Amino acid sequence: MTSMETDGDTIEDSGFADQAWSDVLQAMDRTYAELVDYQEQLEARNSELTNLRYFLSSIMTSISDYLVVTDRDGKIAEASRSFLDAMGCDNEALSSKHIGDFFEGDDGERVNDAIAKTMSMRQDTRISAVLLEKERRDPVEISISPRLDRRGKSTGVIITGRPMGELLQAYAELENSHQELKETQAQLVRNEKMASLGRLLAGVAHELNNPISFVYANTHTLEKCAKRLEAYFEKVETGASREELIAMRKELRMDRQLKNLRSAVQGASEGAADFQLSFAR
Repeated sequence: MTSMETDGDTIEDSGFADQAWSDVLQAMDRTYAELVDYQEQLEARNSELTNLRYFLSSIMTSISDYLVVTDRDGKIAEASRSFLDAMGCDNEALSSKHIGDFFEGDDGERVNDAIAKTMSMRQDTRISAVLLEKERRDPVEISISPRLDRRGKSTGVIITGRPMGELLQAYAELENSHQELKETQAQLVRNEKMASLGRLLAGVAHELNNPISFVYANTHTLEKCAKRLEAYFEKVETGASREELIAMRKELRMDRQLKNLRSAVQGASEGAADFQLSFAR
């Protein structure tokens, strides 16, 4: 009886051990499956981080505007290729240097104040400053944005800058071109006014030419008549005889000259009237 109970206990103990071992194996399977799933998640996140790193790197390399990331103290943590090329150095050379040191004179302090304002108020700030580039001093339009962590705490700023030198030069060239265009336009207006005045004077000259020519032709006739009359009256004053005066009058064709004189006076009068009418128009 005791032996059977002992055997029963042995059988029961063996069954319990098998169940415990089965539970352990199942727990190990679940743990392994969870580890595999966690590993897959880690690999997926790592792949996402790698892609994101490549994406950010491509942005930092290809962006034409300046882009600089700083810490809370304004020290440079990362910079775009465009900024590095402008400074003539690499990322390692700029690492931990203060961004304010790369601006001219008081502009550096203005940048530092703008960074402090951006971090305290957590809003974008825009200023203009002169950047000390490798080969020149270039005015830059700067936008400063807060850099926040997951908890919304400021960890630094992100600075983007657009060089204004070429744009200002383009504006200056445009202004010069506009000024030259205005001067050319004014010259064209003056030329057109002179041309219009010339056409007006030509028209006036044409209008005046006919009456003036008419008057001039009649004065020539009047002059001829005046000379013959002077010669005749000189003969009268010398006491010439009636026969001599009749002969001279016939010689000088005085009757015809008197008719020409009347015609000349009438023609000159008409020409003068036309001349006056031309001016009245």
